Amino acid sequence: MTWNLISLCALLVFLPVVLVAQDDADQSQAEEDLGEVLIERFNASPLEDEIGYSQAVRVGQLVFVSGTTAAGKTLQEQLKTIYIRIQSTLAQFDCSMDDVVQERIQTTDMEALKKARNLRKRFYKPGAYPTSTWTEVERLYDEAHFVAVDLVAVIRKFE
Repeated sequence: MTWNLISLCALLVFLPVVLVAQDDADQSQAEEDLGEVLIERFNASPLEDEIGYSQAVRVGQLVFVSGTTAAGKTLQEQLKTIYIRIQSTLAQFDCSMDDVVQERIQTTDMEALKKARNLRKRFYKPGAYPTSTWTEVERLYDEAHFVAVDLVAVIRKFE
């Protein structure tokens, strides 16, 4: 009985040490499996620093593009310029519209956006559209903007 009590006490003393060592080993293995995750930022204009954001951020193989806006008299004019700007931003990461997997559009005029859907679709391959959410909002950061597009792309070329 005394020996069992001593064994139990020893187990209670050393078990936390074994568990902590195991947690450290698991953490090291997880870090080794992930390696270092590349985070790269791209800024297209001084406005980003002024406001405090990046136009795009690459995290590993994902590229997150901030809400992109453009000047123009109509929503269609703005939308065309937005997609041209997005293409330029994606090119910084060797991506194209073919790599876009998610798109979110905020607009102050949903009916005008619906009418511009064919213009939007021209920037994607037919049948290869990203997931997409369209939301009508009261206003955007600049009241002259009618639409903003943000998206996520996947870099398929491995370095």
